Amino acid sequence: MTASRFATISEAHIAAGALRCHGLAAEVFDTQLGQTDWLIQTALGGFRLVVAEADLEAACRILGPARAAAPPPPEDRSAPVIARWRRAAAALMAFLIG
Repeated sequence: MTASRFATISEAHIAAGALRCHGLAAEVFDTQLGQTDWLIQTALGGFRLVVAEADLEAACRILGPARAAAPPPPEDRSAPVIARWRRAAAALMAFLIG
């Protein structure tokens, strides 16, 4: 089950390491696609951190405080531009697949 999604592979591996330190089996998925085509990976929602269904509640509890304690991102004027790129990438994927 997907416990969380991350924008960068580094964040995903750090979170997976934190879960492993607590005794949970955690894996980062979609790494190959993300390393070869970041635009499509961004459109798909980032890198998935996957745990066993039985460990999902514990994983969310472990990851929750760390994600809530993270400082808010600085004001980013490029956010609307990135959102447009994500929509464009999703539309391109739909066109290429469909």
